[in-house]
Amino acid sequence: MQLLNPTPDIRADHPVLVREVRRMDWLRRAGSPLRYLARRVLILTAVMMLLYAAWLVWWWLDSGYPYPYLQSFLGMFSNSTLNFIFIAGGVSLLAALPLDYTSIMAAVNSINSEIVSGTWDLLRLTAVREGELVLAKHAGAQLRAWRGMAIVIGLRAAVGLIVAVLFAFEFLHSTGRFGLEIDAPLAFLAFNLLPFALLYGVFTLEPLWRMRAVTALGLVISARSTDAAASALSALGALMAFWLAQVVMATAVFPILSVLMLSLSVFGVGALCAPLVMVLVPITALYGFYSTLKTWSLRQVARRVASYIR
Repeated sequence: MQLLNPTPDIRADHPVLVREVRRMDWLRRAGSPLRYLARRVLILTAVMMLLYAAWLVWWWLDSGYPYPYLQSFLGMFSNSTLNFIFIAGGVSLLAALPLDYTSIMAAVNSINSEIVSGTWDLLRLTAVREGELVLAKHAGAQLRAWRGMAIVIGLRAAVGLIVAVLFAFEFLHSTGRFGLEIDAPLAFLAFNLLPFALLYGVFTLEPLWRMRAVTALGLVISARSTDAAASALSALGALMAFWLAQVVMATAVFPILSVLMLSLSVFGVGALCAPLVMVLVPITALYGFYSTLKTWSLRQVARRVASYIR
């Protein structure tokens, strides 16, 4: 559960963080961020599964098989499920864009509002070190963006579950029967199950990594500008640069992946590792990008805050 903790780098009872939490009525009602996240994931998964079931029924009736024959249903199952995954998956991916906006806006006025209101001078009188202050402000910004992130994670968890349903169906259907007699279970697990499990986990948790990086980026803007209008414009510019950096990273990863796959294809044993490599390389690049951006941003904020305190 530490992986999903919104305050992994600072105590939950830190005075600055407690002060931030007091302004969040939803968090007091929810009890804890993890409990809120679990509820939203369960609710959205249930709603998506109901929509998926309705989609299958509608597709089946519209396909010209109005009678409850098993074979007619199985014949259209894959196509209808793929269409639903394409639509729902696209929505869950596009939902990252408003999440980026809410994340950066949750942090963009976190520090400068304290300076403008005069409460920053009170913080300077406390014994809180600048590093702890930055981490507390970052944790508070994450909590303000937590509800939007929970929605995106819930959508992606539901999409991944439907992909798992299709995955299991195709596996059983490939044997020629819906039973448990499998000719090559080890090969199936090696080539499909482990890469899929990794992709499912990363696809679901990516909004959390993303939100942590973008809120840290918002703190950089908040520490450098005290004008609200200028901060908002800077936030939009930072988001544009963030999205452009993601496009550049994806463009750079694909040639590297192609070279690795070509190298592995030369060796017989390399072909067995190919599916795992195809998954691990993009995952490593994605996590490295978010982690580097968050670390760099928090260091920039700490330096700026240190200059304020001194």
